[in-house]
Amino acid sequence: MATMPRYDEKSLGEVCDKAFKQIAAVPVSTEYTFSQEALETFDKLFKENASEHLPEPFFPTRNVSGLQICSSLHLILEKQSDEIDAADMAWAVRLCMHHIADAQKLLQFTSFEFIRLFEKSMIVFERCKQQGKPLYPW
Repeated sequence: MATMPRYDEKSLGEVCDKAFKQIAAVPVSTEYTFSQEALETFDKLFKENASEHLPEPFFPTRNVSGLQICSSLHLILEKQSDEIDAADMAWAVRLCMHHIADAQKLLQFTSFEFIRLFEKSMIVFERCKQQGKPLYPW
């Protein structure tokens, strides 16, 4: 039997509360801008890393996600400027790549399992039909 980690929830809660209070104290701008270096960093790192996981037509959707993620990371890193920099973008790309890799694994597993399940359901459907007991999904 695998052992599960046990956490001291009270201590963990205190640490999280402190961290969230620090983040909440960071001034939030009404409008963030991206430095040219940040945009170049994102384009370069994303293209280098995403091409092995995604076809290029998916890049725009992931770009939007990356840009949204980097603004959150900017606050988590307690940066007070209203400019998103290259370091924020680099972290955003790392998170996007983890998300893309996990989604790709899930889709591969799900696609195979879905096909297998669909094939089995068609066998059941045909058997019921042959026995004069049509199977309806409703």
